[in-house]
Amino acid sequence: MTEWKDWSALPSLGSAATTSSVRQDRSMASLQVASQALLAQSSHGVPPPSSGGHSWRFSTNNAAPKPAATHMNAQEAVTQHQQNILNDIMTKPDQVIQEETDRAINDFLQKSWERKHKQWSEELAGGRGASVDGNMLMDTTNTSSYGGQQALTQYGSASGSHRALLPDKSGGGVLWPRDHGGSMSQLDPQIIHTHAKVVEELKRLMGPDAARTFGNLIDPSSAPANSGYFTAWKWMELLLEHQQKIMPSSFGGAYSTKMDPVGHAIATVCHLSCQFRIRMEQTTQSALMAGQNDLLEDTYDHAVAKHCEAFTKLQLGAAFLETPWATLYYCLRCGYGDDAALEVWQISKLKAGISDTVADAITRLLDAMTPWDKADSVPMLPNSDRHIVGDFLQTLQANIGEDKDQDIHQVGVLALLSGAGDLPVSNNIPGFGTIEDYLFGMLCKCLLQREPVEELSKLGESIQNYGPSYFGDAESGGWSYTLPLLMTQQYNKALSHLVDFGGDLGLLHASHLGLLMSTSKIELTDLGETNPPVDDLAASLLVAYAGRLLAVPSAGSVAALEYLVLIPKRERMMKEVASMIAKTGDLERLAGKPDENGVAYGGDVLDRKFSKSEIAVVLGEAAEMLLRENDDEKAGLAARCYLIAGRYDSVLWMLNQKMDRPEDQTSNRQYWIEQTMAFRSYYLEKRTQVVETLERQGKMSLIETNRFMIDLNIFFQEINVQRFQEAWNIVQNTQLLPMSSNDLGAKQDKYRNLDDVIKRSFPAVLVGAMKCLHYQHQQTKAGGGARDAVTIQRLKELQAHAKVLLSFSGMLGVASDQSESLSHLEATMI
Repeated sequence: MTEWKDWSALPSLGSAATTSSVRQDRSMASLQVASQALLAQSSHGVPPPSSGGHSWRFSTNNAAPKPAATHMNAQEAVTQHQQNILNDIMTKPDQVIQEETDRAINDFLQKSWERKHKQWSEELAGGRGASVDGNMLMDTTNTSSYGGQQALTQYGSASGSHRALLPDKSGGGVLWPRDHGGSMSQLDPQIIHTHAKVVEELKRLMGPDAARTFGNLIDPSSAPANSGYFTAWKWMELLLEHQQKIMPSSFGGAYSTKMDPVGHAIATVCHLSCQFRIRMEQTTQSALMAGQNDLLEDTYDHAVAKHCEAFTKLQLGAAFLETPWATLYYCLRCGYGDDAALEVWQISKLKAGISDTVADAITRLLDAMTPWDKADSVPMLPNSDRHIVGDFLQTLQANIGEDKDQDIHQVGVLALLSGAGDLPVSNNIPGFGTIEDYLFGMLCKCLLQREPVEELSKLGESIQNYGPSYFGDAESGGWSYTLPLLMTQQYNKALSHLVDFGGDLGLLHASHLGLLMSTSKIELTDLGETNPPVDDLAASLLVAYAGRLLAVPSAGSVAALEYLVLIPKRERMMKEVASMIAKTGDLERLAGKPDENGVAYGGDVLDRKFSKSEIAVVLGEAAEMLLRENDDEKAGLAARCYLIAGRYDSVLWMLNQKMDRPEDQTSNRQYWIEQTMAFRSYYLEKRTQVVETLERQGKMSLIETNRFMIDLNIFFQEINVQRFQEAWNIVQNTQLLPMSSNDLGAKQDKYRNLDDVIKRSFPAVLVGAMKCLHYQHQQTKAGGGARDAVTIQRLKELQAHAKVLLSFSGMLGVASDQSESLSHLEATMI
């Protein structure tokens, strides 16, 4: 057993034929360019478009399988391509050859540019593996399906055919495994350190600045889980910017009140529209850099309208510009309704093919809208115009079986403006196929209803009802499900799910998101939950993460403390800090150690976080936790906690309790006697801070009680080895017992003022003292010879002492069994 006699040191707990030379020469130049392009592509090992990465998108998983790729080296690829071009030279006109060769070169340049600028998506829009492939601007890395309360339809093409999107919910789906293993079970010390540095700056970095700083720590391309985490911080940044805009801080960066659910939904719509706009602009910009200089036309003045028109032409073809619907839809999807969309509509509405009544209603609705990134509240759209557009939408949907040329973009525009329908779904048309598209449409619809909060609650409930199996694979670390939950204000479920499925990394993500949300007055509850959990989720996350840090050598208790002190409720925060101290025993590093005067020095970590009185409370709580363990070593640490806290009375109280019932001489009794004597030698036998504090507090009686407890323990030790004379001398020196009948009253009064720890053992002390007298009596008789006068006198004195003790026991009301023992011993002294 470790001893602590030195109270100033704590133990560390890739057949040509003849033809005209002109044609051949002209074509070979293009051949060389294309060959070099192919060779460069092969030599750099450029993969085919997209697999892998984080994703959450709609899919029906019914596409025909692609033929297996034939692998060849770079030179073989170039040789085959040269052969194909030479065959075309012999069979096709010059113009056709030139066009196809130029197209091949442009395709290569475009793809090369897209690869080079893949980081744009990752850095600006969450790094979700977005790609441009065929006619889709969407994530192509996942085949998960998504479900909601409403019946979703799948638009196979612009022809208007449709079918069910989701499997029957009762069909289940493969649930994610909870055993992640691998990288999910380990935390990178560098990630821990960089997050901790931001946490230290939270008082200065409030709101969107903090979210932006956290987001800058993440490399979204490094892992699917990091991609989701990055996206969450981008969403959070816009959420807090919106909160800051509508509710300016009143002091020190702290928000004066919390934002309502409608405000949260508006901010999320802003995030989803901004995300789509950035990706769309990346796509058109890449094409422009690849040489497609005729992509941007002069039809519109607004930059977003220009990009939406270019995006439509690039992704869907020029035929989709014959009506305004596609360009108009993409303006709305980018969040620009009143300016960009209105300009598109005013210039091109005559090509829309609808009645003037509906066209005029659309004009008024667009004019009443505000870009989502500038909206302080839900736009006040004229109800009469919404009804006109909604009725027209219902008519279109009712005739969808007859109208084979139904325009999906027209349906989308009408749905967004009226709030009377859901966005259609398509895996072939950009802007209709991802979960982000679905959420954008549903949130816009909810916000236009008479009771938006109720509708938002239903949307969140539908996300929860479908569960994680509909949203992605386990490699996302829980983010495929967490992001939709966050964006539908299911905050408790989102963060809890992230911890359950993301392992240690998920805990890190959830803890820091929850921390900033909590400090920004965002309640971590689920919208629509009638019985929210009693436990404070933010606090629980901080406690769990701090506990994980204790197992990381480069972090430890000091790093854990930085998180625990951020628990919102101070009472719980102090209790959790105490619990950490009790669990780790890292007292010296956090709080220091006592000097020879009983004053703590060194280890000023707690001093930077708490006042002296609060430190006393924390260390006292830690001591009480340690004492409940009923372990001597932990009890020694508890005494250290009391001593460093300056709670010297508690140190003495604990030591006295450890020496309680001195008649029960347990195996560790001597250990506590020695520890107590060492404490007295260090701090009580000279003028120290300990003595002065006890005097000032009027608790000097604790010192006296402590002395009595030492003496009584030694008294019983002597009795156990039958050293009765030595035992009698000890108890006599305590002056606890009357030596004569004249002393009975005074000793009775003294007894009444004794500490209970002494009173509990007093009957046993009386019996022990009587045994001493009885022993002396027997020894005197045996050695008294002819009973000389001295012997007789000594025997009388011993008998008198015995009678006094017997009388004293009666005055104290000693229990009958002990009274009988006393009477028997006294009676045999004859």
